[in-house]
Amino acid sequence: NAFVVADNPSGMFVTLFYATLNPETHELTYINAGHNPPILLQGRDHQVVLLRAHGIALGVWPDVKLDEHPVQLEPGDIVVLYTDGVTEAFDADRRMFDVDRLADIVRGNPQATAAEIVRAVESAVVEFTAGQPQSDDITLLVIRCCPNEPETRPAGGAA
Repeated sequence: NAFVVADNPSGMFVTLFYATLNPETHELTYINAGHNPPILLQGRDHQVVLLRAHGIALGVWPDVKLDEHPVQLEPGDIVVLYTDGVTEAFDADRRMFDVDRLADIVRGNPQATAAEIVRAVESAVVEFTAGQPQSDDITLLVIRCCPNEPETRPAGGAA
C-alpha cells in the first residue's frame, strides 16, 4: 500500500487478493484488499463459501491494515480466484455473468480437475457473451485440494 500511495499522482487504486498455501498442512491464509472474494467449494458437502475479508483497495489511504484469514482446505475442496472480468462479462442484453453463475459452474464440476474447471468457466463465459466485446481482463486460478496425491496443483488462465 505504501508503494502505491507514494507513486500515485492520478489517484488510482489497486484491488488485491493475496494468499499463501501451505502444501503440507493445506492451510490457505489470505488477505483481501477490495478484490472479489474467491469461491471455496467444500468437497465434503459441496457448499459454496465466499472467502470474504474486509479490506480496502491499495492506494486509497496511506494507512491500511489488512487482517490475515486462515482457512483449512480439506480433500476435494476447490478454490477459485478470479478477476471481475469473469463476473462482469456482459451478454447482448447487458446482463452480467455474475458470481452466482460462476459458483454454479464450480458446484456442477465437483470431481473435475483444476484445469477442467478453468476450461468450463472459460467456455461458459464465451457462450454467455456470445461475441460481445470483452470489457475487462479475465483471469482465473483454480486450486483443487487433493492431499492424497503427491501435490496440490493450481491451474489458471488469462485473456
